[in-house]
Amino acid sequence: MVNVGDDNYIECIEASKVENGICLDFSTPATFKLVADSFEIEEQELIKTTFKPWASETEMYLTTDLSEIPRPEFWKEKLSKFGHEILFRYYAGAERLPEQVPYPDYQGYYIQLADRINTTQEGIFLKYLKIENGKLSLSLSFENKDEELKYVWNDLTTVLSDFPNAKINSGNCEFIGEKWKRYLIDKLLPTTE
Repeated sequence: MVNVGDDNYIECIEASKVENGICLDFSTPATFKLVADSFEIEEQELIKTTFKPWASETEMYLTTDLSEIPRPEFWKEKLSKFGHEILFRYYAGAERLPEQVPYPDYQGYYIQLADRINTTQEGIFLKYLKIENGKLSLSLSFENKDEELKYVWNDLTTVLSDFPNAKINSGNCEFIGEKWKRYLIDKLLPTTE
């Protein structure tokens, strides 16, 4: 008997060809094969679980009714209104002015405060940035969150919440623009009722 825990999980189960019978490959912390002539599948009891809502402080995904990707200059202008002077960079790379960033494909770049480019390697990561079916999809990641850049993150997500029909997914919660702004102020999460 194996106890359930962080080191005991099944990542993937795949069927494999064998000469006789059925073979399943299990990918867990240890990989193994199960070969049998047959398997009997029994109906299992359905266990319904409700997870508490939570919002990520390091990742978010946005969809909005924009048919064009905002230019890098847009972010610089919007964030300067909050008092943030930002630049762009690749991981551990030199600063890039907005006009030096390839448009429209600048996913993979980081947004960082101008005065921190030489003392950091990352920033707020533009993980995904694409127009599909007339909608902008954008994913941000902020894994190495620090106090100075936290304010840029909050203000950047506020700018995103102002986009038309903004839908923000963070953690296991979904927010519309105004509700995201409310969450930034009071930290109240949507309920699951």
